[in-house]
Amino acid sequence: MKCDCFELLHKIVRIANCAIHDYPQALKSILRLVARFFPMEGGALLLLNPAGDRFDRIITAEGDELLISCNRALHDTPEGRALYNRHPEFIDDVLYIPAFCCNQNYGILRLPVPPTLSLAP
Repeated sequence: MKCDCFELLHKIVRIANCAIHDYPQALKSILRLVARFFPMEGGALLLLNPAGDRFDRIITAEGDELLISCNRALHDTPEGRALYNRHPEFIDDVLYIPAFCCNQNYGILRLPVPPTLSLAP
């Protein structure tokens, strides 16, 4: 997919603004767009359970299923470190971006970074 970063951001905002009633589908569409743009495989949004101590659902860019059940620990994982520290972590060619607002943690955006893609500005 050929487009610049501003076009990508515009498309993400447009999808998000249309997601009044179907957030899982909008998030999946955004993941697919990002995966095509960079290109990457394995991008996912890991969502916390209500207690905030485990990831219990995943939205992936691949496949048709919207919310996939899982049971992943937070402690001693790159995902957990990024979420607890509230800043992105880049470990073993994977970028972990925490999703939070104020005092509420929601999950982690996990983006495998292809070796050919530079994250440098």
